[in-house]
Amino acid sequence: MSEQQSPDFDSIDDALQRVGAPMGAAESHGLLCGMICGQGHGNRRGWGEQVLDEVDMNNLLVKECDGLLDQLFEQTQQQLNDTVLEFALFLPVEGDVISIRVEALAEWCQGFLYGFGIAGGNKAESMPDDSRDLLRDIAEISRAAIDDEDDPEVDESAYTELVEYLRMGVLLMNEELHPIKAPARLQ
Repeated sequence: MSEQQSPDFDSIDDALQRVGAPMGAAESHGLLCGMICGQGHGNRRGWGEQVLDEVDMNNLLVKECDGLLDQLFEQTQQQLNDTVLEFALFLPVEGDVISIRVEALAEWCQGFLYGFGIAGGNKAESMPDDSRDLLRDIAEISRAAIDDEDDPEVDESAYTELVEYLRMGVLLMNEELHPIKAPARLQ
């Protein structure tokens, strides 16, 4: 099996904008992660219908965009269902302005909550406490914004901590709700 090239945030975000998608790359990835955590597996068609909702499917750019979304789908599903813990939130690169990255993080969280909800993951009372707490935290982070008067170093540090918290939290939630089966050991 050949390894696919990892999709680039800006390429997918630009492609989604060009086709008139209602959400950008960060929110689309959050949506996918929420759907996987809610269902235990990805649904490429269902996710694609949400991401490309209201898009003119006759637009020639949709095929290119859809190919990029295929790559993101495969990578994300593999990362969330792998014991290696290489999962990463699909966000703008570190060199981008912090306000843009915080806005994308908030959009990622909005997408996650929406995806988790439409995937049937709305039975919070039956969820483990850690997963329930994470959902509350994601709802809070979805309202994140940068104040122009804040210290840029503090903003950067807080952003990095939030991204890592979400990364590990989503991995934990996915494992709690849908345990990964470890590969059989050779004897």
